[in-house]
Amino acid sequence: KLNGGVPIISFRDLAIHKRENDLVGASFGRGFYVFDDISVFRGLSKEQMSDTGTLFPVRKAWWYIPRSHLGFGDRPKGTQGDGYFTAPNPPFGAVFTFHLAQGLESKADQRKKNEKRTIKKGKEVGFPGWDTVETERREMKPRILFEIKDRNGDTVRRIEGPTSKGFHRVAWDLRYPSPNAVTVGKSSEQGSGFLVAPGTYSVSMHAQIDGNTTQLSESQQFDVVPLRAGALPTKGYSQIADFWRQYEQTAKRASAVQVTVGNTLKKIARMQTALDHSNGDVGNLDSRLHAIRSSILDMDEALSGNRSKMEPGEKNNPTVGNRLFVVQRVIEYSTYGPTATAVENLALAQKGLDSIYSQLNQNKMNLDALSRRLTKAGAPWVEGDQIPKK
Repeated sequence: KLNGGVPIISFRDLAIHKRENDLVGASFGRGFYVFDDISVFRGLSKEQMSDTGTLFPVRKAWWYIPRSHLGFGDRPKGTQGDGYFTAPNPPFGAVFTFHLAQGLESKADQRKKNEKRTIKKGKEVGFPGWDTVETERREMKPRILFEIKDRNGDTVRRIEGPTSKGFHRVAWDLRYPSPNAVTVGKSSEQGSGFLVAPGTYSVSMHAQIDGNTTQLSESQQFDVVPLRAGALPTKGYSQIADFWRQYEQTAKRASAVQVTVGNTLKKIARMQTALDHSNGDVGNLDSRLHAIRSSILDMDEALSGNRSKMEPGEKNNPTVGNRLFVVQRVIEYSTYGPTATAVENLALAQKGLDSIYSQLNQNKMNLDALSRRLTKAGAPWVEGDQIPKK
C-alpha cells in the first residue's frame, strides 16, 4: 500500500518510465500520479526493514540550474490562473531514500513513553529526580545526518533528515554550503552556495544521539550528470566549479569582514558610554576613540558604499559589495562559467578586501590598547573585552 496523498480509487493504467525508473499511474476520474524512482522496491528485504536504518541506492542526479519562467516558490505559474495547468516537479538534485525501523528518541521522549505505559497499567508515576531532569534538559535533539563526499573523499555538504519511523526522502540541491557568516540571533537556515561539478559522489547516513554519532548504513555512490551539453564552447566543468569555489571563499571573507566592521562600530559606541562613566580626563581618550570610529566608517563605505548617497538613491563608486554582486549575478544563472567581467570584478573585490582586512587588524590593536587605558581610567567593563583578573 502506498500512502502520501494517493486517493482510494481504482487505477486503470500503470506504466514504468524506463529512463527515470518512475511509476506512473492513471486513476479513474482523478488524473495522473507519479512515484519517483521505484528502484527502492526492487532491493527491499525483511532484513532491511528490521535494521536500525537503511540507505537505499541513489539514482543519478541531473546537473542544471532550475529556473521558472512564470513564477517562483509556491506560485510556479505566476498569475496564469487555474486555466493554466501545472504539476510539481520531482525534488531537484540527488534524492536520498532511507528507512528507519524505529524513530530516534531523546531521553525525555523515552521517559514519557515509559510513563504512559506505567499509567495504562494503573500504576503511579514518580518524580524521576533532578539529575535525570537536568540531563534531559542538556541533551541535544537527536538528528539524522547525511554526509556527501566527492570522489577524493572530501566532505561537500551535510544534510539533515527526518528522525521518525518509516520511509523518508530528502534531496541535496547539488550545492556547497552557504558562505554567509553565522551571526548571533540568526536562523540556522543558511541557504546554499553554488553548484558542485559533475562527477561521482557518495553519501552516508548517520544517527547523532546525545553527542554520539553512528553510521547506520553502507555508503551509496551516485553520479551527477549534466542535463545537456551547452551550445557554446566553454571551459571544463572542474575549471568552472573552481571559479565558483573562489567566489564562495571571497564572499565568505567579505561576509566576515562586514559583520566584524558592524560589531566594531557597536563596540565603539559601548566604549564611548564606558568613557563617559570613567575617571579619565576629557580630551585625549575621546580623540583616539573618534579617530578609530572614523577609520571604521571609511571601511564600511568601501564595503557597502556611501550611506548618505544610498538614502536618496544616488550612485556610489564601485565597492567590494557591488563587485561581488556583479560576480554573483553573472554566475548565478549559467553553467557556462565566468565571463571576463566576472573574473576582473572578483580580483578587484579580493584586492579591496585585502586593504580593508589590513586596516581592520590595525584598528583592532588600537581598540585593545584603548580598552586597557579605559580600564586604568576606572571605566566599566565593555562587552568584548577580556574579563579583568581582579
